[in-house]
Amino acid sequence: MSDMIQNFVLIIGLIISFLCLLGGVITVWVNTNVKIAKIETTVNIKIAAMEMSIAGYIKSNTENLHESFKENKEEHKTIGSEVKEIRAIVNEINISIAKFAK
Repeated sequence: MSDMIQNFVLIIGLIISFLCLLGGVITVWVNTNVKIAKIETTVNIKIAAMEMSIAGYIKSNTENLHESFKENKEEHKTIGSEVKEIRAIVNEINISIAKFAK
């Protein structure tokens, strides 16, 4: 009878030890998954913030480029008309020189 009680106590001890070990493993696994989820969330938030920042930067620069193109287009038209005037003046000078050379 004493051997049966010792075996019973041993088996109960082994079961309790196994349950404690299993509980520890499950606790570590859950904590690891929670920490991984927190890291993923933090990284996703930072990536989203960077994407928003980049999108704002691109939008701002696009607007600036469009304004610059409009300004440059007007300047280009002005310079083009001035160049036409200069060509006309140079052409008149060439005609005058050709008349004097005859």
